Amino acid sequence: METGARVSTDVMEKSELGLDTRLLSDFICELNISRRHVTAYPSNHPIIVASAGKVLRLLQRLLEVQPVLTIGIARDTLIIGEGFLDRNNPLYRDLARALFGHGIASISFSGDLPPEELQRFNEILCLKKEEVRGRGGIEAVVAAAGITHLQVQAIDYSSFHATDEVVLTQPERETVELWEQFIHGLLEGTLAPWGERAAEWDAITPEMMAQALNRQLALTPAKSMASYEQAVTDFLRNMDRQRARGGGSETIDKLAACINQLNPEVRRQFLLSAFSSLPARQEMAEELVKRFPPEVILDALEDISVSNSSLSPVVLDLVKKLAAHAPLGEAKSQVAKLQQPTERELRDDLAMIFREDNGDHFLPAAYQEKLRTIVAIEGVSALEEDEIAELKETLTNHCVETEVNAVILEILKELPDDCPTHVLQRNLLDLSGYFLEMGDFASLATMYDRLESIHPAMEMRTAGLFGEVLAVFARPEFVAEVVQGLVFWGKAKYGEIQRLILRVGAPFAGPLLDALAQEQRMSLRHFYMDCLQKMGAIARDAALARLRDSRWYFVRNLLVLLRDLDDPTVVRHIKLLLSHPHPKVRQELLKTLLHYQDPESDRLLHRYLTGKDREQRLMGVQLAAQSRNPQVVTMLLAFLAKGGIADYEFGLKSAVVKTLGEMGNVDALPELVTLLRSRNLLHPQKHALLKVKIVHSLAHYPPAWVSYLLDELCRGDNQELAKAASDVRQQLSVRGA
Repeated sequence: METGARVSTDVMEKSELGLDTRLLSDFICELNISRRHVTAYPSNHPIIVASAGKVLRLLQRLLEVQPVLTIGIARDTLIIGEGFLDRNNPLYRDLARALFGHGIASISFSGDLPPEELQRFNEILCLKKEEVRGRGGIEAVVAAAGITHLQVQAIDYSSFHATDEVVLTQPERETVELWEQFIHGLLEGTLAPWGERAAEWDAITPEMMAQALNRQLALTPAKSMASYEQAVTDFLRNMDRQRARGGGSETIDKLAACINQLNPEVRRQFLLSAFSSLPARQEMAEELVKRFPPEVILDALEDISVSNSSLSPVVLDLVKKLAAHAPLGEAKSQVAKLQQPTERELRDDLAMIFREDNGDHFLPAAYQEKLRTIVAIEGVSALEEDEIAELKETLTNHCVETEVNAVILEILKELPDDCPTHVLQRNLLDLSGYFLEMGDFASLATMYDRLESIHPAMEMRTAGLFGEVLAVFARPEFVAEVVQGLVFWGKAKYGEIQRLILRVGAPFAGPLLDALAQEQRMSLRHFYMDCLQKMGAIARDAALARLRDSRWYFVRNLLVLLRDLDDPTVVRHIKLLLSHPHPKVRQELLKTLLHYQDPESDRLLHRYLTGKDREQRLMGVQLAAQSRNPQVVTMLLAFLAKGGIADYEFGLKSAVVKTLGEMGNVDALPELVTLLRSRNLLHPQKHALLKVKIVHSLAHYPPAWVSYLLDELCRGDNQELAKAASDVRQQLSVRGA
């Protein structure tokens, strides 16, 4: 993917500028990097000096063809010469916003710009906007800093004037502008038939517009219809506003003339889009219909009649208005077909449906074929005894009990006044115990759902009775039986049991955590954790109450759960574990604090990264990807800058490269580029492998920042790095597609 100044046809070509657009893109990239380095590093850091040197070397090459390079600044766009650089390039937008935020309208570079002036200018860009304004504005601040080889021009806000008008328009072009908006909406995302958009929209006549629509629908019918509907809706909405100001007649004339020139299929589809927006605009509908010739109205009525469509009253009223403008006899004959059927017609239709000799007409073809196959069989063989036994199994008592439960729950929807509720209650209590014994957790969940939904609406006399049935689901013995059912019934019942647990909720939180503390099987531990996570705040409170448990592995699982719940309120509670004696608990605590971006996590991470314990240092590097502290990136880059690459150092540097890739922080790129261009005579193989890892990590950085580097590697002599760079470039192109 090219990072150069990809420009559209409405901006400048290379020949107009006399500049190498690829070189210009590299200059802007390095200029933005140097600005960001000043933000992230101390003023005397070597990386700032190195970055400024790259900027100035690229500037010298750009100024070989002209004495001064001037860049204009829009809100999020850079301007060179008469045109804009690629508006979609995030690198250009980033720099443009930084400059525009300080009120800079243009910036000019000369060839003798020293590095210290560039650094002072970047330091000014790091200041707050209010501070710059308080010192007299950007021009005054730049002058006070002694910067003489870099000129900035501030935005002249005095050139802008206020007005009481809500919208600034040119009255004489009001109709033309509305027609332009309509055409633009219809052709959005396509080219007009003449190959490119017209220079003047008002030069497009209704006949030309009809020609474009006819061709467009033939090429992309689905996309075109979606465009029609939105464009027509917006057009009619704007027309309402124009009519309120006493205008719009000329635009309606143009619209009607365009519709009359459409071919029949396009006109039919276009009118469907128009009519869907007209019912709320009756007066506009009448004005539009008056301009249609009779054959257009009759075609629309014929389409409705042939399709035997059922129209809403609003649409039917609109059709009647259409008919009022067609020739009298023909219009009445068409509209008559749209009237509602009489009572006699309905009776005749029902009689036809139930005629015994016409049944096949209403049966699906596949079903009819099955019936004919059965009839064609000359004989049916008798079932074997084992087959009969299998069929009898489907008539077990369990099926009967399930249906009884369903009947009782249906009765509860409308409970008669004289119904003996204690009988229903006893049956439900018996059924709940029966379903639990049989492992039918699905029926238990259905029973709970139905009772819970009915319970609040019950009268006091019945609410208490059925509340006792609901209370069964919270009893410790019931909960324990369900949890033990996971082991007894196995994975086949996991889904049913989880549904029941999540429906009942709070009574299961504690028992699930207790089971998690003792469970040896990983599959069940995963099941418990999944249930607890889906329980949310209920599980949170139960987990917090167990943080002082003596089993370190259980406390570690509690921290995992509290992190997965993504509830920041847990942070103040889990900090009690900062002094926990087991290192794995402290590691999990650091992960959790980093997840919630708590300030305490930076202190702990710093201790891990600077400590003498190699294992903890490596763990800190692996966890650093979750940190947002810029100092962490500096510490990671310091690990890369160290010369050693023995076994531990190689593992540590590999972990640093992976973590920096996960962070995607572009401040790391200069150090990575330095490593890619370096050599190691003592450990060439490990050094080469580390380079490959660096190239693969580039897939996680913004494409605009690494494309130039990937191109350079692909053209290089190192085949292994070229292959890795080609793979990464392919990944980025697929991701951007």
